[in-house]
Amino acid sequence: MTRRSTMSGQGIPLVDRARSAINVFRAHRRSQFSNAEAAVRHHRNMVDLVRDHCGCSIEGARVLDLGCGQQVTQTLLFHADGASVTGIDTEVPTHRMTPGVFRQSWQQNGPERAVKSLARHVLFDSAFYGELARVYGHPLDRSGLDLRLEDATAMRFEDDTFDFVYSMAVFEHIEDVEGAVREVNRVLKPGGLAVITPHLFPSISGGHNLEWSRPDEAPSPRVPAWDHLREHRFPANTYLNRWKRADYDRAFRNGLTVVEELMEREGESILTPELETELTAAGYTRDDLLTKTVMYLCRKKSAGTDS
Repeated sequence: MTRRSTMSGQGIPLVDRARSAINVFRAHRRSQFSNAEAAVRHHRNMVDLVRDHCGCSIEGARVLDLGCGQQVTQTLLFHADGASVTGIDTEVPTHRMTPGVFRQSWQQNGPERAVKSLARHVLFDSAFYGELARVYGHPLDRSGLDLRLEDATAMRFEDDTFDFVYSMAVFEHIEDVEGAVREVNRVLKPGGLAVITPHLFPSISGGHNLEWSRPDEAPSPRVPAWDHLREHRFPANTYLNRWKRADYDRAFRNGLTVVEELMEREGESILTPELETELTAAGYTRDDLLTKTVMYLCRKKSAGTDS
């Protein structure tokens, strides 16, 4: 499966699910999830990578947004650039909310996800998309996007389809990572570029508890640091494959040609000697604990070649 539904159904107590919903609301209210300036800044970095590594403009390029999410933000921006972009996910996108979309979301994503998506749409989406267009500097048309429900391990695209494959904070939700990597390699054109950025599970925010989503700016006063690696008393309502960087390194180097890795770190001031001793004894290195993401820049790997 591309990724399990964000609502994992893993028996999270009702009070914790309610607290999670409140945290999601607060994150949207402070533009943590829907930060137009950050989204456009990140998008322009991706466009620069395509230009620098593929030697072509994003306009007219064939782009895959793997795990486009509910708000399809990057798909929308690539579309506005003039790219021929397809966004895929296992969940129904809810960037536009009609009775039909809500019904489809209820059936495909589940009632909890559908209701949260409706609340987000009513409370936050209009302001977010307006701000996104303002920061981007051009009107953004949310109609006519090529959005599909697809399995990342069995994508229904021809070989060598895409100039650029993009995926951000998705692969940590994938069960069969190796299968997804093989599919990325298959659909990527020779000379194309894949940029895949997993959120690493051992990092302080890797448990996806929203109270630790900004550890260096706003550490949680309630949830213990690295709780997901310790007693795990505050599980997030989402499926995570629990992979370390070494696991991703192996999968990407076996299935693609990795040309560069860019790391983002966090939590160094919070990792006390006592915590480090406890967690290294549990099998996590200091780098595991302090590396939030690794951005893998990859080329297609031809049969019989090594990275």
